[in-house]
Amino acid sequence: MNLHRAQNLPDWKSESFESLNNFQKIADATNGVLTPANMVTGLGLYLVYKGAQDLNNNKILSGTLKIGLGRAMDYFDGIVADKTKTKSPLGEAFDATADKIGVLLVGLPLYKNNLISRNKLNLVFAQNAINTVYTMKAKNEGKEIHSSKYGKLATAAQWIFIGSSLLEKATKDAKFHTPGDILNKISNISFLTFLGLGSIASAKIIQDSSK
Repeated sequence: MNLHRAQNLPDWKSESFESLNNFQKIADATNGVLTPANMVTGLGLYLVYKGAQDLNNNKILSGTLKIGLGRAMDYFDGIVADKTKTKSPLGEAFDATADKIGVLLVGLPLYKNNLISRNKLNLVFAQNAINTVYTMKAKNEGKEIHSSKYGKLATAAQWIFIGSSLLEKATKDAKFHTPGDILNKISNISFLTFLGLGSIASAKIIQDSSK
């Protein structure tokens, strides 16, 4: 798994300016704001936002597809950052922040329109809130907190749960019961996976923030 993880300094700061590639020179000139990976992250977040708008208007299928595409981009930004040698603390922070904003954007219409079990959504919100609070606490104390593989896998399971739950509702509303039953099983398995991996990831963040 290629995490969008950076060292204390951006990649381009460890090389001479003459040896930098074009992506690194642009990143250096914009203090790390304009990088290919940040553009991928930003586009992914925009698609999630548009998908959340669709959900709010009860356009479940189109909303789910936009959200799925947007979240898929989250698993390419780290690869893009690595290949272009533009990893940075700013990019890593933007990636992590986009994850949390995405959950909030999608979670609100899900909760408002009762599209997914609110009890399960409460657990999703709680896990994300715990991670955010302890990460901010650590950052304020000057400690380095990075996304772990458990955290990334938990995030993937979380979005598979949300996506399969939405598709289950869409197919059953269209009277396609067999696909709906299969999606229900995927939803339940991915939710349990999220709880397990998410608990491990949260425990690690709490532990690292307390060192």
